[in-house]
Amino acid sequence: MLSRIIYSRLLSGLAFKNLKTMSTALPSVYVRCIPDEERMQISVNYDRGGGHKAKTFNMERPQQETLSKALIRLQQNIQKGIFKRNKKKAPKEVVGEIGIQLLINGDSVEDDLPNNKAWVDGAELHIGDHILTVGVNLPTVSALSMPSNIMAGFPIFPRIDVEFADLNKCVFKWVRVARDQTDESHEHGETSSGISSPNEADVQVSCYLVYTPSTDDIGHHLSLTCFPQNASRTGRELSCVSKVAVDAGPGVCPFDNRHLYTPSEVGAGCFRVMTYNILADLYADSDFSREHLFSYCPHYALAIDYRKQLILKEISGYKADIICLQEVDRKVFQGCLLPALDLLDYGGWLKLKGGEVNEGSATFYRRSKFKLFDQKDVIQSTFLKEDSINKDIWDVVCLKPALKEAIEQRTTALQVTVLESLEHEGRCLCVANTHFYFHPDADNIRIIQAILSLRFIHKICNELAEKGKSVAVVFCGDFNASPKSGAVELITNGSIAADHCHWKSAIEDRNVQLALSHDLKLVSSCGYPDYTNFTNGFFGTLDYIFSDSARLCVDRVIPMPEHAEVTMHVALPSIVHPSDHIALVCDLKWKD
Repeated sequence: MLSRIIYSRLLSGLAFKNLKTMSTALPSVYVRCIPDEERMQISVNYDRGGGHKAKTFNMERPQQETLSKALIRLQQNIQKGIFKRNKKKAPKEVVGEIGIQLLINGDSVEDDLPNNKAWVDGAELHIGDHILTVGVNLPTVSALSMPSNIMAGFPIFPRIDVEFADLNKCVFKWVRVARDQTDESHEHGETSSGISSPNEADVQVSCYLVYTPSTDDIGHHLSLTCFPQNASRTGRELSCVSKVAVDAGPGVCPFDNRHLYTPSEVGAGCFRVMTYNILADLYADSDFSREHLFSYCPHYALAIDYRKQLILKEISGYKADIICLQEVDRKVFQGCLLPALDLLDYGGWLKLKGGEVNEGSATFYRRSKFKLFDQKDVIQSTFLKEDSINKDIWDVVCLKPALKEAIEQRTTALQVTVLESLEHEGRCLCVANTHFYFHPDADNIRIIQAILSLRFIHKICNELAEKGKSVAVVFCGDFNASPKSGAVELITNGSIAADHCHWKSAIEDRNVQLALSHDLKLVSSCGYPDYTNFTNGFFGTLDYIFSDSARLCVDRVIPMPEHAEVTMHVALPSIVHPSDHIALVCDLKWKD
């Protein structure tokens, strides 16, 4: 089951017949009028018959403008539209002035009535001999599109925006378009309204919101129609045809076998957590990455339009309740991850790194399992300098100019999402997500980043405890630190000695000695696998899910992929794996 939304409505042939009947009775005048807005939108679908094509006239008018002014402008627009058409097709035809008026319950509406009072639900717009019914704030599909890369075996998460509609109640229709269709809209992915008879060779393939193309779809364009609905009303449908035909997928991916362990969501009392560095397009889409860093990976497989399909299939297949991602491009978050995961019942937010960096960490949570209690974030270098609880560290750092400069230049952010369990009243989960500095000779900086993160998390937990909440911590991320590093030792052991070897740096002026400790009881929930990052030049464990051993226990760890799967195409990323990192996934359980 992908989600309750995907399986919200089964569409039978009778249902479509009823929809077609309803659509013929839909209002021809759509009015969008929001009380708090200054202006309103009026869309008139005018079909004067006589072999003429219907034409839609759109206006945006002030809500407080008098009806007479709106009707005059509409009359002018219609007159102009008809005149242009007649001038082009029949120059000798004389077009008289078209009478236009608005009626409510058979009575003409007063000319000086403001637009927001005149254009009401059920009113009738008379244009000559034609009577058009007015509908106000009807269910509407405002945007509908499909991704620019579609592959067999990979789910399509359409981008869909609805207004005055309930996505759970909307009706969907996916159609495999016949190969001999040559309509330009198939080539350009245009959207259209209105029901038309499907070509006999077209085949309906699904009635759910998210569709996974089959091998039968390869070489075909796909059409999606959404019939917007809410509890009591139906709006005008909108259709979209994919810009590209369905392509063949890369075959079995390493995560496909891991998905065998996650066929469904976890039961009550448990929740599933995943952390994953998805490789930002910012770093994959460069000549250096293509020619040197990931030279073993085909260029097309490094393109974000290709990798997005793999990323979405992999993430959705784990059916996690909490998803922590790193190296998330702003555009990928806004245009892909957020709308796609929203369809699967997830809420989420992005915290960019500091400075001008356009990537960061994103955290998502399943709405049916948790509700959002609070969101906190901090740029670690700012937190170090400005919060008095870090004075002991800052005073020592300031004695080392090179170290001070290196830390101040770091854009590392910590994202904290406080979630309240819907199963256990009063229980909160403090989910931290971060991505530490990567440089090999920066173990001491990562130790400082670790203690800053822990202090920020502890500060939030104390605030929640004062509000009477029982708080458990989950700390996820790409820590760029091996299991034997000082940073991981500090996190899991609760302290680090001043003479730890990782306080030393190759740059003498970056050397420092600090004895640090914290009170959080954290363990590596997925243990210490052989590696979580595997490229042609490096492999090692850098990613972790640290969990609160005082309040949580590990119920199950999803096995890592087989080494042969990772090296099938030399290294990562590859045509079957979208990142140079491997996702960690585990099931955690509340302790009684």
